[in-house]
Amino acid sequence: MADLVTLADAQSYLGVSGNDALLTALLNEIESLFEAECGRIGTPFKAAATTQTEVHDGTGGASLFMDYPIASVASIKLGYDSADPDDTLDPTDVDEVTFAVGSREIRRTDGGVFGRVGQARYVHIVYNHQADLPANAQLAIKRVLGQVFFQRGSEDAKYENIGGYVHNLSHLIAEDPIWKSAVGANQRMVMA
Repeated sequence: MADLVTLADAQSYLGVSGNDALLTALLNEIESLFEAECGRIGTPFKAAATTQTEVHDGTGGASLFMDYPIASVASIKLGYDSADPDDTLDPTDVDEVTFAVGSREIRRTDGGVFGRVGQARYVHIVYNHQADLPANAQLAIKRVLGQVFFQRGSEDAKYENIGGYVHNLSHLIAEDPIWKSAVGANQRMVMA
């Protein structure tokens, strides 16, 4: 479901009314493409703050990065069975862990680590996250939506020739500077 641009925003931007089903389908496809190019397939952008449960591999280090910006942390458990954990950390005790609201990082301050490196599915964290909607992506998505919407029926065309001006239609998205800027600003950093 489209979260980055609402149907009403899309219709207003395009100056059209109706076409709800078509515009919704196009928005879903374009936003999926944007999230894929940003490396966010498994962790799509979210419009609303919600409770999130994440299970991570052990890091062997004092830091752990969540998928979304943190609003508050409810529980941190280490172990393969969250019902019977090896260790439980108190997220309200700054002598055990710290995090900053809006950050994705949780850091152990008790000298411990989040399990061994690569220890599969060892860290269980329940937290409330903030909305994660990049504002700079909205214009990029609306521009691409406009290009796709208004060029329906010419999908097989490779070039548009108007007077002496020739435009390569097959590279509309890839060459759009706003799209490239928004993708670049929101690409997910892959932790090695």
